[in-house]
Amino acid sequence: MKKIRLIFVLSFVFNVLQAQVYRAPVQDLETRKWGVINEKAEYIVQPEYDDIWRLKDNAVYIKKTDKELIYLGFFGVATTIYLPQKTSDLIRVKKEGKWGYIDWNGNKISDCKFVHAEDFKEGFGRVAIVDETTNIKKWGFLKQNGEFFIEPQYEDVSSFSEGLAWVKKDGKWGVINTSGDVVINFEWDAAKDFTEGLAQVNKDLLWGYIDKTGKVIVEPIYQKTGVFKQGLAAVTNGTTGYIDKTGNLVIDLKYQSAQHFLEDGIAFAKQGELWGCIDKSGNWIIEPEYRRLEKSENGLFRASKDGLWGLIDMSANVVVDFQYQQINVFQDGIARVKKDNRWGFIDATGNVVIPIEYRNLGDVCSDLILFRKDKLYGYLDKQGNEVIKEQFKVARDFSNGYARVRGKGKWGFIDTQGNWITDETFYLSSDFMKLD
Repeated sequence: MKKIRLIFVLSFVFNVLQAQVYRAPVQDLETRKWGVINEKAEYIVQPEYDDIWRLKDNAVYIKKTDKELIYLGFFGVATTIYLPQKTSDLIRVKKEGKWGYIDWNGNKISDCKFVHAEDFKEGFGRVAIVDETTNIKKWGFLKQNGEFFIEPQYEDVSSFSEGLAWVKKDGKWGVINTSGDVVINFEWDAAKDFTEGLAQVNKDLLWGYIDKTGKVIVEPIYQKTGVFKQGLAAVTNGTTGYIDKTGNLVIDLKYQSAQHFLEDGIAFAKQGELWGCIDKSGNWIIEPEYRRLEKSENGLFRASKDGLWGLIDMSANVVVDFQYQQINVFQDGIARVKKDNRWGFIDATGNVVIPIEYRNLGDVCSDLILFRKDKLYGYLDKQGNEVIKEQFKVARDFSNGYARVRGKGKWGFIDTQGNWITDETFYLSSDFMKLD
């Protein structure tokens, strides 16, 4: 009986491992065209496109002349977002100035006929064509089989959110459902996605809220509004406070700025030039004493004071002294820190777990950390031991067990043991991502 169970378990593990499929966009060294390879460095999508790239949802895009997009964090700092698995079964492709879709095996889903195309959300993708008669751009929605859900007919559309999408007609916005029916009339100057059942709407430059039936819950009386989180939303008329879902002002307009509430019922608010943390009654949990304040893990906060970063707890007790030029987010219990222009890692108690002596350090990916002391890159484990020696002129963090590295002007891939799965073969490449 035990033997049968063991065989079953081993078979299950083998099947799971076999089911893991990886893909990476690469640029061919000779043709400078982009394709997609698997973990054996075999082309799954032949290199025939002008460019392939992916954004925060890990979808892949193929383009010719579009400019690179930069995503900024809350305080305007460029942020890298790591999502190890793709969220779309389709790749957007561009040829001769028009967009279409293929799947991850290179099969055509839709011809390249759209002047604009977006990733799929809740089963539908935003697409646009230019009317040959009027030369006006019109928007519609595509299904994942390449057929139209709604033929391009609107001046603009938003992605679906909570089963509804905003569409623009004759200069005004209304709402359709997943059957394509107009469920909220075209009467709003601007609008934002539904969250917690309510959407922000604008009329005559002021903002309010409606529900999913179109009923006005909060009249447009505010200069600025935020999304509802934990039943409250930040609203601004000169200064900022919070309303509930009936429109009642539950925290007075008294902050210079404020963010939405987090899952544990706290929100960051600004008084003067300094940030603190409040509860749902507007009481200060952490007094506004910090130039910057961000939620960390284990009930801690990353805080900046007098130009230096430290860690504090919910009672504003200092856990890690204000001594660092930068403290990054914690990953697997450790955080990257910068001091005297060198990088290392600390734990949540402030103990240095990797010496602060590196010119560059990457994130914790596949239990390995990219490092550079002098001119070349290598990889450490989470204890600071050198696993892959310094040897690469350029290298990137591991993604799904593989890392992009470059030697003599060409890119290739290595595994977590430092073994090459490809030679330095590609002119450029992107990270491996795991398909479902």
